[in-house]
Amino acid sequence: MKTKTIKLVFRVAVITACLFVMAGCSDDETIQSLYTLTLDVEPQDAGYATGGGEYPGGEHVIIAATPVEGWEFVNWTGDTDHVDDPAAANTALAMTAQNISLTANFQEEDLTDGTVTDIDGNIYQTVIIGSQEWMAENLRVAKYTNGDAITTDLTSTFWANITAGAYAVYDHTAGNTEGINSPEEMAAAYGKLYNWYAATDPRGLCPEGWRVPGDDDWTQLVDYVVAQGFPNSHLVNGAGNALKSCRQVGSPLDGCNTSEHPRYDDHVTHYGFDEFGFSALPGGYRNRSGSFRLIGDSGFWWSTAMNSDLDAWSRSVYRGYGDLGRSFSSKRGGFSIRCMRDID
Repeated sequence: MKTKTIKLVFRVAVITACLFVMAGCSDDETIQSLYTLTLDVEPQDAGYATGGGEYPGGEHVIIAATPVEGWEFVNWTGDTDHVDDPAAANTALAMTAQNISLTANFQEEDLTDGTVTDIDGNIYQTVIIGSQEWMAENLRVAKYTNGDAITTDLTSTFWANITAGAYAVYDHTAGNTEGINSPEEMAAAYGKLYNWYAATDPRGLCPEGWRVPGDDDWTQLVDYVVAQGFPNSHLVNGAGNALKSCRQVGSPLDGCNTSEHPRYDDHVTHYGFDEFGFSALPGGYRNRSGSFRLIGDSGFWWSTAMNSDLDAWSRSVYRGYGDLGRSFSSKRGGFSIRCMRDID
């Protein structure tokens, strides 16, 4: 009996040890299953999404959708029951015991859906081009931002000699202005013409948060347009034509052929196609002697940058050329103004 008892105890000990070893080798509770979080982007080149991968059930995961330039995030779609906020580009989700698939959706930025209002209550359409926002119309304000009136209605003699801020409205009785019957109609179509002293007066012309561009601001605009495939040259697809309004006598583009102001005169080769919504128009200029010139043919815009005591840098477009020109002009000349601001 003693021998049998010892054998039985030994067998029980061996079986128990084997079960313990087997349980340790196959304990499913010590192995965590991983589930796949798949993140897609629509359209594919509009941006990218981060945070995808393999995670255990219950894991708290941060996901992010980042658009490329010219696009903006819309929402997440797919298995959004697990997402904290499907409308947020950066959000979180809790992994469950299943695979999850999400799509980050983007849309093109609206480049024309904006306005800004000056101190006189004039409302201007604005356009985002790269990292800048520009007025898509020429300035027509009559007061500085502190409420002071800007000097105007100057004769040619006074205009030629003034070294303080002043503006003029292109003479609607001059040549090539048929269809415009008053200064008010002229200003509404082409804006007002300011001398450089008004453009740089410390009281300011532009709405709060906006400014008259410097020469570097204009250069940044041109560089962006060139980077999009429009060389700043006299070619038909030049940067100037890409920034011009398409309104032109005899334009080959649908909906652009017009003889009504504002518009460019016809040209057999060059025409604006307004690729970016900037809508540059040929408002002409008032020269330093007080004469009005080139409406329908050319547009000129001030920068705040001086070239010398007598002149400053400006930009221009001509109906017969494809570029956006850069030159210096007398500070006493009357040019158009486009206000702008930097954006994030």
